[in-house]
Amino acid sequence: APGAGGAALGRGAAPARLPGRVLSLESMSLAPLEDDEALLAEVAEADPLGIEKKIRAIQKKLRRVQEIEERAARSLPVDGDQLMLLGSKPKLQRSLRLLLDQWAVLEPRLIEQQAQRMAALANSECAVCLEEYSSAFSAIRTSCCGYHFHKTCLQQCIESKGHCPICFADKTQCRVVEQRVRSGHTQ
Repeated sequence: APGAGGAALGRGAAPARLPGRVLSLESMSLAPLEDDEALLAEVAEADPLGIEKKIRAIQKKLRRVQEIEERAARSLPVDGDQLMLLGSKPKLQRSLRLLLDQWAVLEPRLIEQQAQRMAALANSECAVCLEEYSSAFSAIRTSCCGYHFHKTCLQQCIESKGHCPICFADKTQCRVVEQRVRSGHTQ
């Protein structure tokens, strides 16, 4: 249901009114983003998960924009907030394009790094039981000393002794970083 400031975007429909100003699609700036380069620089410094989160957030907003456009095409009421989101579509599209360009450069590097890590583990063994890793029993790494273990081996050591079996860090400081094989898609 439209808010008190709602208006339809059909032909000849009045634009939404907000206190002190009138918004319409025609009045919104479609000028190029002045901060495109700043966004690229920011993304270059960001971590891959941060980039991925930004991509998903923008995609979600663009889906909302599409819903609003469909609503307006059916001459249904559109409120001021929805008009503002519609007006941000060009900026969202540019931001998404920049993030996807950055991801296109970053993703092959990440895949290669992950492959190298997994190859390094392929011929290595658990620091506790000295068995090699397999797809059924993959490696995990501790944050305290960086050694690799089978998950069950590390859990047993930490539960029974209360510390890392290699560096003796207390179990509250011995966090685990799981090693995952990428399956060709982002999780």
